[in-house]
Amino acid sequence: MNEWPSNSVSVIIPAFNSGTYIERAIRSVELQKKPSDLIVEIIVVDDCSTESTMISALDRIQAASSPMIRLIRLKKNGGAARARNEAIANAKGRYLAFLDSDDLWLNNHLQTHIAALRSTSAGFSCSDYNSIDQTDTVYSPRFFHNHKEKSRALKLTQTTSKFIVYRRPVKIFLDCCPACTITTVIDREKFPKELLHFSEDLRMAEDVHLWIRLSAHGDFCFIPDATAGYRTNFNSLTQKSNSFIIDDWLIQALEDLLSKTEFLAWRALIRQRIGAILCSQAYGYRKEGDKTRSFAAIKKAVLISPKSLSTYVELVKLFIQHLRSI
Repeated sequence: MNEWPSNSVSVIIPAFNSGTYIERAIRSVELQKKPSDLIVEIIVVDDCSTESTMISALDRIQAASSPMIRLIRLKKNGGAARARNEAIANAKGRYLAFLDSDDLWLNNHLQTHIAALRSTSAGFSCSDYNSIDQTDTVYSPRFFHNHKEKSRALKLTQTTSKFIVYRRPVKIFLDCCPACTITTVIDREKFPKELLHFSEDLRMAEDVHLWIRLSAHGDFCFIPDATAGYRTNFNSLTQKSNSFIIDDWLIQALEDLLSKTEFLAWRALIRQRIGAILCSQAYGYRKEGDKTRSFAAIKKAVLISPKSLSTYVELVKLFIQHLRSI
């Protein structure tokens, strides 16, 4: 017997101090074109916001008493992973759709994803998105299509299909993770219940960590059309963090996968990916003149991926830089 009605979707919106945008995000869900039989609930989880504009916005949402919206207000800040997990634990829908409180969906988002998941073998799906500014204006369209590495990995220029299905695409996800949280939808019936949670040990890259785990257990569908707007918000955790910090969390996420039995066959590739990230960090530190951190990154890369040629190339460049400075 199914735990959830087959025609139901739970939209999960973690929120923290996003009073300027959260009502726009919710409105974009309410305006969705969708199959007539689809039941939609919106679960907003406030991660203990402190800003007055956010508290006022939450009060308005609560006072509206929309039967479509459930508001959960956490008493302690725990990060996006914890907020999303709280929503998943309370979700009544078969499908889990994720949206951040400062972003937007185009009105075809749910309709497109549900059609993809109903008509293919995929257990989860992701679509392209447009980058938008504070006024909701698109300033950079179709991120995945225009990202050389991700477009090449997904072979987007080689197909005109509406839906592209990849069978257990662990390698693709390790190479470039072709998924964005705000355009990801999961069919809960296709995965073990215990798999569907974000790691609360990760302050960042917790979404990448989950998508890679899902890719080891089910098929993935990519939708080339843009169905959302990702807002460049310099107050967000991601925008405030430099690339070194983001990479540190990604390395931690990948190191966790090394300990999981379902990734035994992928350990060499995971180590290679960690080594590549460390080499990138070493290059960045070298360009900044921080030889100590550059060498530390290279040393760790050699230990975790000793067969990678790029690691030794970076080490030679660092040594040459050192000789020039003597």
